[in-house]
Amino acid sequence: MAAKLHIQLEQVEKAEEQLLNALKYNPQFVEAATILAGILIQSQRTDEARQLIESMIVRAPDECGLYMARAHLATQEHRHGDAIADLRKALALDSVQTQAVIQLARLLAAQKQTAEAAVVLQRFLEDNPDKKRVQLTLARIYIEQKNYDKAQSLLHALSGKKQFSGVVHLLLGEIYWQRGYIQQAHEEYKAAVLGGSKLLSDHPELCIINETGVDIEECVAEFRKRLEESGSNPLSSFAKTTVGE
Repeated sequence: MAAKLHIQLEQVEKAEEQLLNALKYNPQFVEAATILAGILIQSQRTDEARQLIESMIVRAPDECGLYMARAHLATQEHRHGDAIADLRKALALDSVQTQAVIQLARLLAAQKQTAEAAVVLQRFLEDNPDKKRVQLTLARIYIEQKNYDKAQSLLHALSGKKQFSGVVHLLLGEIYWQRGYIQQAHEEYKAAVLGGSKLLSDHPELCIINETGVDIEECVAEFRKRLEESGSNPLSSFAKTTVGE
């Protein structure tokens, strides 16, 4: 879809125009509606987004993506209970929807329901054992629970996956830090940095949603703080860069 390319090129107005035209031609074009809803939410036009999503749900009540879009809107408005309910609906319609299960687990954890979050992810992985991002999210939940042995077991199983190398090292560093093994934490953080400075923005499942929304920036700030505190720091140049670079 050309609109996606315009979004990637940050040509949001062109994308919105194309999506609106697509919906005029086909009012039941769910993919166009969900992309447009995302644009509207991003631009703080939440009432328009709500109206669009609700009208599409009336037309296509069995479309998983619409409930995910409504959950996204609810999350932005800090209505986490509504978002959780919609994500459960989305998964009932499409049980292999990775993004939905990750978001559901993160929201549950934000509500201090880490045990339920872990169960949701474990059940998903029973049927979909190859979903690496879900495994990473479960490791993050285990760390929240201070269940470090289970977290390490998952992370070591993923350590050979090059695309997740930076993330695995970051989470292992978190485990060592929380256990008080500062030198080992430093080495893991160093390996995480060498794995790529975009690892947090590329892997938002590392961060838990707090009361004010997604705390990716908070995670980044904490990560940089720990790099600065880790003694003789060859990584200070990284600590001054932005994750989006």
